[in-house]
Amino acid sequence: MGSAQAVAARIFLPFAAGYFLSYLYRTINAVLSPYLVAELRLDATDLGLLTSVYFLTFAAFQLPLGMLLDRFGPRRVEATLLLFAAAGAELFAVSDSALELIVGRGLIGLGVSACLMASFKAFVLWFPAARLPAVNGWVLAAGGLGALVATAPVEAAPASVAAVVPAVPLVPVVPVGAANPVAGTVVVVVVVVVVVVTGALGALSDTISPRETVDEIFVVSTSVPSWIAEVLTSGAAAFSIWAGPPERMPQMITPIAASATMPSAIGP
Repeated sequence: MGSAQAVAARIFLPFAAGYFLSYLYRTINAVLSPYLVAELRLDATDLGLLTSVYFLTFAAFQLPLGMLLDRFGPRRVEATLLLFAAAGAELFAVSDSALELIVGRGLIGLGVSACLMASFKAFVLWFPAARLPAVNGWVLAAGGLGALVATAPVEAAPASVAAVVPAVPLVPVVPVGAANPVAGTVVVVVVVVVVVVTGALGALSDTISPRETVDEIFVVSTSVPSWIAEVLTSGAAAFSIWAGPPERMPQMITPIAASATMPSAIGP
């Protein structure tokens, strides 16, 4: 492998593995929901909150995340945040109450909040503009693969691997070769720190001041097209709720919601 290809691999693969984990964590609740209901007696409200808290912490951290990426670079920021994801996954695995599960999911959402934006930032720093559409597309594909792995492969895992709450950290994490997401996340942290080349990624940014970043955030947050785009894409966050087998969908929504939504979804 030539020098350019080696550098490309050392930039792309670690960040792709991080985004894979992000989508694995995002989607896995749909498969685990019946075990959570059986073991912890969670109802539809608890499951909805458990799923949404991931997105709440994920979204809430996006504004400071941009400033952190500009200041400290994607390598440091993603590696640090992924440690929170590992801690959240471990807490989720040993939890015996809804509150502990919610806190664990919140930590996971915070921990993976940089996986996509850190990837884009790293690619801008290291890849020529002509290659950005391709590498951005490939990292999005890595996320899609994580969503796929969190469904049928997890469902087909042996009982000793996919059983009840302690199995949350035992889901196979293919790209990092780890036995569970907790260990897999730590492995990705090590890979991001050690494998990702230094240089532009390791240097502090002095080209964008915090004030300039805040000004740009204000411009975007007050832009009508930005809000339109948010409304049009907000439904994508709910897709992971429906990743489980169709026969389990009644467990994911209340009877009232089912009577209101199912006819419009599947016809009369």
